[in-house]
Amino acid sequence: VDNLAAVGAIAVPDFMGLSPKLTALLAVGITGSILLSFCNTIFGVLLTAITNLFTLAKKKIIIGTIVLSKTNAFERPTVAALIQGLGLWLLLFFVSSFSVLLALTNLGICSTYLLTVVAVLLTTIKKGDYKNAAIAFLGLGSCGMLLYYSWISMSPDAMGRLLTALPLILGVLAGVLMYAGWRKKATR
Repeated sequence: VDNLAAVGAIAVPDFMGLSPKLTALLAVGITGSILLSFCNTIFGVLLTAITNLFTLAKKKIIIGTIVLSKTNAFERPTVAALIQGLGLWLLLFFVSSFSVLLALTNLGICSTYLLTVVAVLLTTIKKGDYKNAAIAFLGLGSCGMLLYYSWISMSPDAMGRLLTALPLILGVLAGVLMYAGWRKKATR
């Protein structure tokens, strides 16, 4: 016996008791909506990453500012988009499964969120606003749980997890080094 929890949201029309043609049409609509939502999310993340890369290059915070800050006739950062796309393609080429890709995505996004939550937590404690500090602490806990789950879901052993997350770790280290170099140059 099929149940909706086992087959997922795509099978909702099968449980509505509609005619076969209407069921098929509704199934195509739901599948299309899920696909469009997924594609829109990918487009939004890529656009944000390209914009961030271009902005960092324009402000001369990262290496390669001359190349990455170039725009085309329509003022679009085509070089930054190509570099971002190439980097994404290379990462996707070496990712072994979709679950590992999701885990790496969670690690990347949660590490950024973690820094923000820690900053909010420290600021609210410094101000003596313990009610908001408790909320930030809950956010810190949920972020920590998601990071832990993402970490353990990447591979059965620690070395496999470390090797899988190595591009992300190297990217973060490169970012820290570039920021430290920019900060040092700015204080001169």
